[in-house]
Amino acid sequence: MSRLTRDESEQASWPHAELSLPKGDPLLSLAVLTCMDARLDLSGRLGISVGDAHILRNAGGRVTSDVIRSLHISVKLMNVREIGIVHHTNCGLGGTDNDTLAQRTGIDSIDFLPFRSFDESLSSDVSAILRAGILPAGGVVWGAVYSLGTERVRVVHGPVAVPDASERLSRG
Repeated sequence: MSRLTRDESEQASWPHAELSLPKGDPLLSLAVLTCMDARLDLSGRLGISVGDAHILRNAGGRVTSDVIRSLHISVKLMNVREIGIVHHTNCGLGGTDNDTLAQRTGIDSIDFLPFRSFDESLSSDVSAILRAGILPAGGVVWGAVYSLGTERVRVVHGPVAVPDASERLSRG
């Protein structure tokens, strides 16, 4: 049986159901992409509460087309100006490859987006956000690693500020 019910009378008692934030705008103008791993306590480690940030989760916390779609909504319609990407130690996608994951899952038709190092994956994901043109000038993107052993978050890439148009033109 599901932990959630369809009984509308119980939905009124759902925690934080009555937060009065406009359209779901995060109070910190922050979106965080991270892994779906249930061991991650991002709220505690980043010092954020319900309503402070948009939290996007997927396998590995990797930038995908659906993450790009969601971040465009966050930035264009909900006032997000900072994007953080948080990968973590002991991730099932770290230190492996698509062939191994295809054997383990029985699925060989998709890219699981595995990675060899945090430097590689975070650099790639931060670059993907910048290339997608999601953030306006002055927006910030960064990449960090959450250590499951120490429960500390360490920034390893960035923060990178999006330049304004004149800076982009002068860089060529």
